Amino acid sequence: MRKSKKVPSSKLQKNVLKYIKEKGPISRKKLAEIFNVSQATITTITNYLIEKNLIYEKGEGKSNKKGGRKPIYLETNSKKGYLMSIDIGSYQIKGVISNLNEEILKKEIEKTDEKDTVNQVIEFSKRLADEYKEKIIGVCIGLPGIADIEKGISVFSANLPSINNVNFKNIFKKEYKVLVKVVNSSILNIIGEYKEKSRILNLIWGNGIGAAFLLSEKEILAGKEKARIDFGHITYRKNGKLCRCGKRGCLESYVGCFAIVDDIKKITKKEVDIEEIFKTANENEKVRKILKEKAYIVGKFLSFPIQYFSPEEIVLSGGFILNGGPFLIENIKKGIYDSIDESDYKKLKFRISNDVYIGCIGGIKFLIEELFNNHFISLIQF
Repeated sequence: MRKSKKVPSSKLQKNVLKYIKEKGPISRKKLAEIFNVSQATITTITNYLIEKNLIYEKGEGKSNKKGGRKPIYLETNSKKGYLMSIDIGSYQIKGVISNLNEEILKKEIEKTDEKDTVNQVIEFSKRLADEYKEKIIGVCIGLPGIADIEKGISVFSANLPSINNVNFKNIFKKEYKVLVKVVNSSILNIIGEYKEKSRILNLIWGNGIGAAFLLSEKEILAGKEKARIDFGHITYRKNGKLCRCGKRGCLESYVGCFAIVDDIKKITKKEVDIEEIFKTANENEKVRKILKEKAYIVGKFLSFPIQYFSPEEIVLSGGFILNGGPFLIENIKKGIYDSIDESDYKKLKFRISNDVYIGCIGGIKFLIEELFNNHFISLIQF
């Protein structure tokens, strides 16, 4: 195969790639007919896609009744092109490798080094990529806090300040020389959670607390500023506690894990780690009462987007939810029930997400959208 001319990213190129993924194997001649362009144009595009490891020549088909050259069929190169998705959290870093059929081939997870997170992520990515590195064609990085999607910068993270103002796009472009997308973790979570529902509200409660809204299969309500999901920094109490973001009275400064640990310390007069919160609750009625109150507050605050967006499904996820289980969930539901009309509450469906890699899976789907133009995701600024 001759090396192709440089082909710019275009609607036609993406549509051809998408069609091969959905309808392949298919010949260049057939593609030219379908898209009503010259065979030379299709050849230039498909040769470029082959160079990028997105498709490959599967083999020859049968010649037509008049004889002549046998058609060469093209198919998505699901095994020779790989995607890497890394979800950076203030507590854990998670990562996966997948093929172009979204099959997960490798997973890694480790506790976050809050002081040297950037170097940790770089080394983590090298171990994750390892045997796949030479054939990786896309990387997605999920960030806590405010992310500038266009520039690929972690603008601000209240719970992980060591990544503030870091250009992850440049770092990974230099290392892998492929498509790199940098996205808010809450967005990736809800993309990963998509289960053929048109309206989903996803609460992510870990060290911090965030939310995202999937309005339809094509739209995500991403937030006002550069894909910002700001649920945890809604004002809960005017001029209240100082939040890690620098403001006062944020919801997260009352119901985030760090705030809950501080409240428990005041009761028990002991040092308590985040991992020990629920163990302590099992042994102390006052601690259980605190957790019930926090979950109830979260439920009441969720009632606002529920009433505004009328989601069909509420997805509850994050480490705090998984560790708290029914104990937390019932009190979240109670907070919602007490805040909205009973008939509206009865329409809601709740689902618990127990996949800790769901943000990474969302990153893979996000990359697939960029590569195959599936029209699955469209970020809306509001």
